[in-house]
Amino acid sequence: MYFDIISKTNSIYSGPCEKVILKTKSGEITILDGHQNLISSLDIGQIRYFVDGTENKVFSDEGFLEVATNKDETKVTVLANRASIPSELFKEEIDRAVKAAEEEMTAKKGTISESVLIQLEKKIRYEKFLKDQAGL
Repeated sequence: MYFDIISKTNSIYSGPCEKVILKTKSGEITILDGHQNLISSLDIGQIRYFVDGTENKVFSDEGFLEVATNKDETKVTVLANRASIPSELFKEEIDRAVKAAEEEMTAKKGTISESVLIQLEKKIRYEKFLKDQAGL
């Protein structure tokens, strides 16, 4: 089976895999080689795919899933609005929050307002929440 997971900004994975588990709007499904053809809307959540017996995880927001089986060849394609590898998900958001705080500090000559610090803390807590929800 061949698996592609693509977000608006980049390709997360493209290659062979044994199994894909993800959440659609109708519930969680497992896709194995030879799965029937399917097009479905994705729900927010974790996508798990297995390569050489190793589980890989991606956190994704809404998007679309296509499963196409033709002559015993199955191709699974996920098009996600946003998809991130767990380690990147947490780091990206914290980096953005820190950058915003640094920009304000530079603009205000070394001081950061309490509101920016509160926003920074909220962003970190939110990303921790996403990470915990994804079971990562």
